Amino acid sequence: MKAASHGAHDANGLTIGIIPQDDASFANEFCDVVIPSGMGMTRDFLTALSADGVIIVGGGSGTLSEICAAYMNKKPIVAIRNTGGAADKFIDGYVDHRKNVKIIGVDSPKDAVKKILELITA
Repeated sequence: MKAASHGAHDANGLTIGIIPQDDASFANEFCDVVIPSGMGMTRDFLTALSADGVIIVGGGSGTLSEICAAYMNKKPIVAIRNTGGAADKFIDGYVDHRKNVKIIGVDSPKDAVKKILELITA
């Protein structure tokens, strides 16, 4: 989350951090708006379901839970190639046999933002 917040902040974007703790001081320094959920890892669902679309960069089990929440709710999903973890596992495919939404692969963060904006405004 810190790297994504840092990049968005440096590009003059508004950054929102939905954190698992109930104390805003746990957020990274690049979060402009902090939502201290106090929900622990359950906040992964809050994060995914409050988004219009999801961009996957690498990722472990927390990212995987966010992917699954977005996938089950048919949110557009874009993954950046060669970032490892969950991004590489599902890129250009589906999470399961239901084929709710294809996870689109792109080569860079810039391409990811461009593609997700195309998908959510289509």
